[in-house]
Amino acid sequence: MKRKLPHPPRESRPALWRSFAELENTPEFEHVVEREFPGGAERNSSGLTKRDFVKLMGASVALTALTGCRRPEAQLVPFTKGVEWSVPGKFLYYATAMPIRGGAMPLVASTVDGRPTKLEGNPLHPASNGATDAFAQASVLDLYDPHRSRTVKRGGREVLAGEFEAYLAQLSEKRPEGLAFLVERKNSPSRDRLRGELEQRFPGLIWSEYEPLGDDREVVAAAFGAGVRLVPKFERADVILALDSDFLSSASEYGPAYAAGFYPRRNPDQPGAPMNRLYVVENHYTCTGGMADHRYRCKASLIGEFARRLATRIVDLTNHSGLATVLGAVPQNGANFDEKWIAECAADLARNPGRSMVLVGGQQPAWVQALVFGINEALGNHGMTILGVADDAPSAAPLSRLVDAIRVGGVKTLFVLGGNPAYNAPANFAMRDLLARVPEVVRVGMFEDETSAVSEWHVPAAHYLEAWGDVRTFDGTYTAIQPMILPLWGGVSELEILARLGGNAQPSGLDLVQQTYGLLAGAVSLEGWNEFLRNGFLPGSQWAGKDLAFRATEAVRLAEAASPVEEGVELVFLQSSSVDDGRYANNSWLQETPDFETKVTWDNVALISPATAARLGIRANNFGLLQKVTALNHEVDFDMVADVITLKAGDVSIEAAAIVAPGHADDSISLALGYGRKGVSALFDNVGFDAYPLRTSDGPRFRSAISVSGSGRSYPLARTQEHKSMEGRDLFREGTRERYKKDPTFVQSMGLVDAHNPPTTSLYEHPQLTAPDQWGMAIDLNACIGCSACAVACQAENNVPVVGKAEVRRNRDMAWMRIDRYFAGNPENPEMLAQAMLCQHCENAPCESVCPVNATVHSEEGLNLMAYNRCIGTRYCANNCPWKVRRFNYFDYNQRPLEELYWGPLAPKGMADSLKMAKNPNVTVRMRGVMEKCTFCIQRIEEAKISRMVQAGPRNKYEVPIPKFQTACQQACPSDAIVFGNIADPKDRVTRLRQSNRGYVTLKYLNTQPRVTYLARIKNPNPAMPDATSVGMANGPEGGPH
Repeated sequence: MKRKLPHPPRESRPALWRSFAELENTPEFEHVVEREFPGGAERNSSGLTKRDFVKLMGASVALTALTGCRRPEAQLVPFTKGVEWSVPGKFLYYATAMPIRGGAMPLVASTVDGRPTKLEGNPLHPASNGATDAFAQASVLDLYDPHRSRTVKRGGREVLAGEFEAYLAQLSEKRPEGLAFLVERKNSPSRDRLRGELEQRFPGLIWSEYEPLGDDREVVAAAFGAGVRLVPKFERADVILALDSDFLSSASEYGPAYAAGFYPRRNPDQPGAPMNRLYVVENHYTCTGGMADHRYRCKASLIGEFARRLATRIVDLTNHSGLATVLGAVPQNGANFDEKWIAECAADLARNPGRSMVLVGGQQPAWVQALVFGINEALGNHGMTILGVADDAPSAAPLSRLVDAIRVGGVKTLFVLGGNPAYNAPANFAMRDLLARVPEVVRVGMFEDETSAVSEWHVPAAHYLEAWGDVRTFDGTYTAIQPMILPLWGGVSELEILARLGGNAQPSGLDLVQQTYGLLAGAVSLEGWNEFLRNGFLPGSQWAGKDLAFRATEAVRLAEAASPVEEGVELVFLQSSSVDDGRYANNSWLQETPDFETKVTWDNVALISPATAARLGIRANNFGLLQKVTALNHEVDFDMVADVITLKAGDVSIEAAAIVAPGHADDSISLALGYGRKGVSALFDNVGFDAYPLRTSDGPRFRSAISVSGSGRSYPLARTQEHKSMEGRDLFREGTRERYKKDPTFVQSMGLVDAHNPPTTSLYEHPQLTAPDQWGMAIDLNACIGCSACAVACQAENNVPVVGKAEVRRNRDMAWMRIDRYFAGNPENPEMLAQAMLCQHCENAPCESVCPVNATVHSEEGLNLMAYNRCIGTRYCANNCPWKVRRFNYFDYNQRPLEELYWGPLAPKGMADSLKMAKNPNVTVRMRGVMEKCTFCIQRIEEAKISRMVQAGPRNKYEVPIPKFQTACQQACPSDAIVFGNIADPKDRVTRLRQSNRGYVTLKYLNTQPRVTYLARIKNPNPAMPDATSVGMANGPEGGPH
């Protein structure tokens, strides 16, 4: 019998809201909510009822059966050669690393039968807290991508790999002039060593490094001298100000590395250290902005003026002569700011000399970064919260120097190792045309892309899991990159190409890395080498500390060269949370992961503030323009469309779909990079809008004075913000540190809990859960920033399928774990809150009581489990789940092409062989008609229990402690926001967190007894700030029901 759950009615204007439609509670929004579980048309346009349709289908199936009833035959092929150390059913774990712009992300790769299937952080590494980010989790899918380049091509025709090897040998022997390299930034000692050898062999060689999203290395070298890198120590900082710096996000090159220092200081219960305070100034909402205690909206082009006024206050408070000297050269602007906000922020920083920190985005103009360095110098932060280390990486030529050399004909042979400059180089360089002028361009890449199209040679590149390599992390630790599998399609590594050019006819990646290891370790011993590979790094190899000496004269020089900021509307170029700068364009896991702020999948959009949108005539909600997606005569209305606008600067214009973003700066438009590519692959062709044509070398972060006009057209979006709407139910709770100190249990009296409702009872009594192991989870909202690392890790671990944009628009996304993003307060400048939502594993689960076939059942250890082979797809459980966390396989997503799902048996069936290798063999791959959901990683629980039984031997297994393990989401979380364990064990960390004063369960009034506990978010506002009274008030001033 279906339980009628006593949910409260939705408020007319809720305190917590996901979108403008929900805030305004429009009739269109109510229609969307009511249609969340559309049953489909009872009668289609032909007049055929569903009953008649089933009769006809039954007859057709009977006729089909006359041709035979046998299943298709499949062959089991044994290994012709056993995989090294492989034991059937057992995973092997190897330390490796993923190269990134700032260095590397230390990893542990899980392999089975010789193939890597999952990546986790390396907890032994000094530059890691054992976590990862969404990009690292999804990188294993890039390894098995069937769209990867497979053959060597010359002049567009396929040639044998030997022909390319002969070409390299010829270059090495003749040593021609005009040789140049354009590479991605990578801190690889082996690559640097081989580069040095090539520079001796090829006099005049140009080595240029280019990263579209760049960093602050050039400005740091100017302000502190060459060979210096800045390392912030967040664990020492009491007050932090971020100026256009999203340092906490997965999109940040150091995000997971910074987490170990930052997040423990956000814990209001941590003894010995006060809770830190975070100020953020930015033009659009970021993950870091969502975590801020105080946030200020500011155009990206005015960050410099904001920093100048802040520096003026700092000089008044510190009398620092060096900063005063720099201020005298900094350009001024008459923009309007909240001067009290700046004054109180500056006062808070000055009250904490040597215990504060000011960060600025690496793509801000050089003079802005230099000014911020001066502010930190005046505050005494250098050497305290910001340390200097001696970076021994050799300098490289900027892209502009290579461009100049190509223009004068000085480059005859150009090797492009990685990257995609024909697509993402600054527009004023016209890189595609320049590459066509080089006699021979050798492109080494994983995919055939825009650069490959204008290259003489295209050579498949090896994935980092296919080749030997090495790298230094952001602190300088020498880290190993060891391959997990042989190159699937003959890919070659950078090291092999460089070695061949250096005269090594048969290079071995292993030998090349061993040589570098010997130079750094002093000698190569078998024991030391094995220890290096086992741990993944060389102990004690961090860069040595270096005193920071701020050079004010250089900062003055940069400030005097600054260009004035033009007035008008600006366009800000963002790093995409899905495709980065475009390098992950073919990764469907990332494409289908919603952007944290916009909740858009499979697209990028232009973000505009409500006030600017109203002035430009852009509609905030287009529910009235819902497009009707027709498939099999079944109309489904869901999601939204967006107005398409035209952005123009000079003679160049682009188009983009625009949406209104709460908390966005006025007269500013933000657009993520990496989209809008054409002719690349079926997966990413014409997805989103290309922003690179408006991006120039003198303005990598923003472009001012652009014109904006409407096109009169609309564009369909797949946004998950209205999916699984909680309809105003009480899920997120927050308060201030002051309130928490006065009333530690205030969370228990918020919302619809026992304080407002009589105790609930149930006529249904579930069996007693008496097993010694009782599993539960705690999620700390004070640490969760919504980076989606957990969601992608869950997808990789549990074989969660991708459904495509069209199915996401129908509310059919399959993610077991979603990140609910809420706004609270004034739509112009609200708070933004993140909450990870997954199956709550209720002890009194409403889904179990409605399943007619017992497909969803409870284990004796408190887990709500799915028996897939029993499920008949009634979807009653999904309809009865208050949290809306169950997913239904409407199609065989793993077996059918996404663009041909509705073709049924007419579509080709079968998964690409390479994609089969990415599947976790311990998790069932579900088929059409089956319901699925979070299982608390039951496969990992069972693996730990088996290990315990092996250790126990003839003894009672419960006498042996269960081996430590983590769920996939917990292990990936960079902020340690998720904790899983045995709630029956009083010593377990999850038990202590469940008993915290901040702990609460969602929808407690339903008496479902969830096993997931949330810890309320606590903000630490400065009471002197002008916005202090609105901080931490997402639940209202009294925290009442909403």
